[in-house]
Amino acid sequence: MSNAASSQWGSTQSQDRRNGDADDGIESWFDWHPSRQILCQLPRDFSLSFAVQSDAEGFRRILPAGGVEPFLLKTALLGQVILNHTGTIDAETVFACNFYRLFFQQRRWIREIAKRSFSNYSTLRVARRARIDIAEGDVLPDQLGNENGQRSVRWSVNDLIVAGTDRAEQWGIDCPNQSTIICCGLLQAAIQAPLSLDGLSQLEVQSLLRLVLFNNESSPESNEITVEADNAFDLVQKRFTEALEDHIRDDTDDFERWFVKKSDGLVHRIAKQNSHGGTINRNAVREVRLRMLLQAYQSMATCIHAGMHAVRQCVPIEFSDDECTVFQLVYGRQEALGGLPLILIRDRFRVAGLDPVTTQLTPLDPAVLLRFLQYYAEMTRKRREADRQYKSAPPRTTSIHSSAGPDIQDGISTGSSAESDVETREEFARIATRIADYCEFKCSCENEGVFQLRDWDALDETLEELTIECTGCHCSKSVPITAELQKYLSDLIAEDQDGC
Repeated sequence: MSNAASSQWGSTQSQDRRNGDADDGIESWFDWHPSRQILCQLPRDFSLSFAVQSDAEGFRRILPAGGVEPFLLKTALLGQVILNHTGTIDAETVFACNFYRLFFQQRRWIREIAKRSFSNYSTLRVARRARIDIAEGDVLPDQLGNENGQRSVRWSVNDLIVAGTDRAEQWGIDCPNQSTIICCGLLQAAIQAPLSLDGLSQLEVQSLLRLVLFNNESSPESNEITVEADNAFDLVQKRFTEALEDHIRDDTDDFERWFVKKSDGLVHRIAKQNSHGGTINRNAVREVRLRMLLQAYQSMATCIHAGMHAVRQCVPIEFSDDECTVFQLVYGRQEALGGLPLILIRDRFRVAGLDPVTTQLTPLDPAVLLRFLQYYAEMTRKRREADRQYKSAPPRTTSIHSSAGPDIQDGISTGSSAESDVETREEFARIATRIADYCEFKCSCENEGVFQLRDWDALDETLEELTIECTGCHCSKSVPITAELQKYLSDLIAEDQDGC
């Protein structure tokens, strides 16, 4: 095998990065560099790093190196340049691709993004006072355990645990934790009853993906908001573009903080603008933002498809037909996944405890993966409904105290409700991520800056510091609760409540 290869768009060079430690089956490391004909359209020193991983049976797949998020953004930029160079897209579309690539980065910071996880068995069960239907003692999907409609009794939590434990053992997972067992159990159920794609329209697939990607739900005013969003779509999109142009000369850190991490302030600005069309309902602006984000996913999908196929041509390895099929599923546009490659919805699987891109054990069948996502969406909806039912009774409350300012968290349930109150955990996770940004605490692991509050359910009035922890590598930092931090978080929560 040659250690280098080239094509019209660039070339690869094999790299020796072995350090004597376990390499998780990594067979080869590569750096891809653009050719001269597109070099001037890309940032200086542009390159893409990736690895070829081989499992115990010799099956190989291409994996991003240096973090999935930066790899996605760079690959999308490469694909955009190639599509522009070949005349596939025009200048107007290039502008749209640039805009949507920036917009795509907002997804991890907006409140509507689905971040609910089922990390232990208690998150599956529903306390009696939280049950809308007294017989509903858990949040498992109604059809869980049905094998192509042949089983009439759905799985219980114990059935799921048994199935997940058996599946984990079959896959050779040593000492699986509760999150892994839940995930394996859901996968086993999905393998038994894959989603039928024959009669599924693209609109139905996209609706399913929207349910999984976002937290937005039906409400008494949802139809009214939908109509208002339909009417205001072009105006809101224009205001987003104008706001972007106002800040385009900001330095990178300031721009990222304004456009990506504090995008709710941008929503407020667009909604309250009086001139050129007048004010717009803030929830309608949020709905338009979600639609624009879905368009950003589609734009990213087109560009990543083009970019990764250019890279693939330069890999000096003879891949089998099955390996090429997996590459296409992970990086190519998939009609069965609403036109998206699997890597673009990887975040949703990871929240549910699964990484289909890097985990060799995952069954890479769109029908199975869609069923898995459908289970996750239904469980998320049921868990949220149960949490709201639980909160309808006056909860015990706690606060993070400060003599110099207002409580930063008021009315957060603790004590006996902590196990079932998953929304509280998510509130703290959002706060932890904002604290990490405020304190400039960064982590370069695969989890890409997603944080949590350690011991969040043990907060009391004697607390003098918070410990924020990366959910990936578990590195942590202790942050004193100062008056300045209190003020920052109080303003943040007030802004969230104002936007609800």
